[in-house]
Amino acid sequence: MMDMISWARYITFEDDPAHLYLMRNEKINEVKKKREQQKNGSDSESDDYDTDLSDVFKGHNVKPYNIQNETDAWSLVESVA
Repeated sequence: MMDMISWARYITFEDDPAHLYLMRNEKINEVKKKREQQKNGSDSESDDYDTDLSDVFKGHNVKPYNIQNETDAWSLVESVA
């Protein structure tokens, strides 16, 4: 379900594409931090260690951006359903 709504957020995104680039960088930094924690033994439950950094930000992990995008994403889900 989370992948589906994330993809809907991605394909209904109509703002400046630079925002998606910034979100991508945030996700890459998040994965790097988790890898460092895992390397130090403080986070043994992370599955991001084996993830290729080029794959960490695709349409399947877009967080809510703004109310308009979220509304558009859920409208898309409703129309498809």
